Amino acid sequence: MSAKGQVHSLTISNLSVEDTGTFVFSVENLKTSARLVVKEPPLTIFRKLESQKVPDVSIISLECELSRHNVDGCYRKLIIQQVALEDEGTYSVQVGEFTCSAKLTVEAQSVLMLRELRDVEVVAPDDACFECEVSDLVLRSPVWSLNGEPLQSGPRVRLEKM
Repeated sequence: MSAKGQVHSLTISNLSVEDTGTFVFSVENLKTSARLVVKEPPLTIFRKLESQKVPDVSIISLECELSRHNVDGCYRKLIIQQVALEDEGTYSVQVGEFTCSAKLTVEAQSVLMLRELRDVEVVAPDDACFECEVSDLVLRSPVWSLNGEPLQSGPRVRLEKM
């Protein structure tokens, strides 16, 4: 509050919505009032989504932070478990009239042969079993073949993933 001659003033700093109300100045039998309306600043995206490049089968989190903490959660987050090549693309979040986007790039991991096939010798009509082990748990398209011809599961052939 201050007064310069006949002019009186009241300055309120760092306003918040709670300061909304009616202010009154009175002296002797004189009185005047004015209403103060403090509005929330517009909700915006404070920290934007960030583009990411990740290997497949990983876990990713796309998140942004909103400009106000008094909204229902100031963070927006999307978590993708076991990212697949099909998850690649542009992801967007919209808050009020604001939108931000980020690109998700998924890199296929190289599959490594951890244990190779071994030669098998049997006497007919015994069974033969071939096993190998690879580094990728979510193998995209394994192919078994005999003399260059693809094998299919059937009465004599059983293809399994263990």
